[in-house]
Amino acid sequence: GSLLFVTAQAMVKIVEGSEFIVQKKTVAATKLSAGDKVIAVEYLQGSKQTEGGIQAGGSILIQSEEGYFLRVPLADISLKKKTAIGMRGMSLREGDSDIHVYLPKGAEDSIIYKEKELFFNKIKLMSRDKKGVKVRR
Repeated sequence: GSLLFVTAQAMVKIVEGSEFIVQKKTVAATKLSAGDKVIAVEYLQGSKQTEGGIQAGGSILIQSEEGYFLRVPLADISLKKKTAIGMRGMSLREGDSDIHVYLPKGAEDSIIYKEKELFFNKIKLMSRDKKGVKVRR
């Protein structure tokens, strides 16, 4: 399997799990830019690796603090080394940051956002490095 990393500054990457099989007791899991922090690490089970990234029919949903949502195909996120910072997953406005990451598993997956049910499949699938859509009440 592989691991999906997402940071507060919207950097994303997928790292092959075998990179973490090391002799040392501790190992740096990822590289971060100044002021950035990891907000999610998700295990991707049974994904096929291709040169361009992970080929899995799935997607990732990134939510920003200001209420923007971006749904991106997992195949758009490249396989990187654990020492890489990654690539920008979402284009954030100044002062905004990622706060939640979801891996939708089915068409009926949803969350409660601002007291309203939000179905993941209702958010348009876009390419990475976009602003996403603002979800209002």
